[in-house]
Amino acid sequence: VSQTDSLVLYPQAADCWWKPEVARRFDVVLNNVLRQYNVDRDRIYLTGFSNGGTGALYFATLWPQRFAAIVSMMGAGQCNEQVKAGLSNLGNLPLLFVHGADDPLMAPACSTTTHAALTDLHPPIKPLLKILPNRVHDIALDSDDGLALAFFRDKVRNPFPREVTLSESDALAARGYWIEIVDGRPGKSVVEARVKADNTIEIHSHDIKSLRLYLRPELLPKAGDLRIVWNGKKLFNGPLRDPCALTPAPHRRSETRCRRY
Repeated sequence: VSQTDSLVLYPQAADCWWKPEVARRFDVVLNNVLRQYNVDRDRIYLTGFSNGGTGALYFATLWPQRFAAIVSMMGAGQCNEQVKAGLSNLGNLPLLFVHGADDPLMAPACSTTTHAALTDLHPPIKPLLKILPNRVHDIALDSDDGLALAFFRDKVRNPFPREVTLSESDALAARGYWIEIVDGRPGKSVVEARVKADNTIEIHSHDIKSLRLYLRPELLPKAGDLRIVWNGKKLFNGPLRDPCALTPAPHRRSETRCRRY
């Protein structure tokens, strides 16, 4: 990584990466880095090997909107229950699975079956899989045949995908891109949303009473009014006002309102 021009964050798990309390610590550290440094938020990449490969996928299921691409090296994939619960959230993320064909510690089937499960979901971005022959549990950034850094090189985050599936596997995973589950039940609540060519936002959900939408003009296919239809019920028809284009009153704080995700 020292040969790249990237800012690099190496947090310490102090435990298994896929535990929610560790994810919360990671969330605090990442937010702190984003506040303090000049980070291009459209080019944040995440990778790890073994425990870290599993954690990279787990964090991606929690916060897919944060990352431009993910590489899991020798990770557990859906062999880990926390990762498996959030697989449907990964459809808009470029994903690469790298595994050694002769790995005795983490079976390569964990990567191959995860890749197959994601492919079966027909995601907008198809995941990639590389099984390295004659390799065991020995793949990291300096020994992955250059796959991870090459994969990241041209990836740029899409903050406004027009099709989003969000399964709330954990309270940390209540938001996916521009849609947020307000009163969901982890493990139960699922929402599918898409923006149609006529500016209709069509939403289908299960076990959810309220949602929050973070809408931007970039999300809409064309200029003009938008419509919101939730589980067949028409909720809104009208123009989208851009809060970031408004001049805030001097006494109001507008940083959060106008933050571009």
